[in-house]
Amino acid sequence: MSLTMPLLHKNDENDVTCRHKNDIFKGGTTATPPKLNTLIIPVKEEVKRKGKILMIHGWAQNAKVFCFKTKNLARKLSMAGYECIYLEAPFLLPMTSMVNVEGNPVEIVNGKRENARAWFYYSDIDRSDATLALSEQHMKYIGLEESVNSIGSFLRLQEEEEEEKERRHKNSEGEQLQYEQYCDDGDDDNDNFCAVLGFSQGAVFAHVLACLSSRARLHDQKKKESTGSKFRDTTEEEPSTTEEEPSTTNKSDIDVLLPFRKIDCVILASGFPAMHGNDGNNEGEATPLPQIESLSTHQIAHILSSSSCIYMPSLHLIGRSDTSVVPNLSLKLASKFFDGQLLLHDKGHMVPQKSAQSQEIIAFLDKIKETG
Repeated sequence: MSLTMPLLHKNDENDVTCRHKNDIFKGGTTATPPKLNTLIIPVKEEVKRKGKILMIHGWAQNAKVFCFKTKNLARKLSMAGYECIYLEAPFLLPMTSMVNVEGNPVEIVNGKRENARAWFYYSDIDRSDATLALSEQHMKYIGLEESVNSIGSFLRLQEEEEEEKERRHKNSEGEQLQYEQYCDDGDDDNDNFCAVLGFSQGAVFAHVLACLSSRARLHDQKKKESTGSKFRDTTEEEPSTTEEEPSTTNKSDIDVLLPFRKIDCVILASGFPAMHGNDGNNEGEATPLPQIESLSTHQIAHILSSSSCIYMPSLHLIGRSDTSVVPNLSLKLASKFFDGQLLLHDKGHMVPQKSAQSQEIIAFLDKIKETG
């Protein structure tokens, strides 16, 4: 992960048509999770909608910067029917840091990185310090639970909007024929498909989200088998080695995990495995939820540690020349997923956007949607 990634200082709104939106969420570790800003690349009216992709930027970036850096890919995805929603991390990185020089504290400027953001911090002493990010040591990701619960609230809101949309079509003065035509056009689930594309720290964060989604889907599958109820399950048939739902998972855990089941697949660019763990002697143990609408840092760590294999479609974008996150680390992340696909490219720490690479990404998404 590049710790000195330059940020955009020019206006990029002429390069990409972005729609800005402030999303205010409910629930969280306090009264509300942090507010997430979004930039949206919509699907053109003449193109049939296929679904949404949550675009998760990297360390020291923000939604606008990531939107600009991936504008070519986003344009192709939009033309293919996928709406790109760029989410902005809730935490600002400080403009200055304190370092010791010959035993004396000295303040240094962390470059011109205004509005540089992170999904979590690696150090509670100096929040701009990411030197341990690639250490492959378990550590506490500071602020991770706030980011996770903000995404959960976002997904919950999306699900509520889709349910309301379905009710409007079904109950529009009893016009059942209109609803049947609506379904025949393939628009009934055009908002149901949801992928996550994460870059660098965003890919690490996406690894966490994939674990949560996998656990929620496992519960859905078990409930479907026991009650015969219909639940949307887009995963392919899994082998008999499917992970068992831990006995520590209670109803409150399940309730708060349910929004994450909306995630159908992940695309991870220049990523490395999440190493979030608990401090102290309770590492790996689940703790009671502070309230029903939030996940604690201990619960997230427990789910990560118990997810030996993630049964979710994944595509891993790995740069052979990446010196910030070396390919071996990205391969370790890929090994966390069952049958993860690889897309190798000759560039470095970036999201590949050439036509052939973009088509591979689109083909991956289309296959998951069609076989779901």
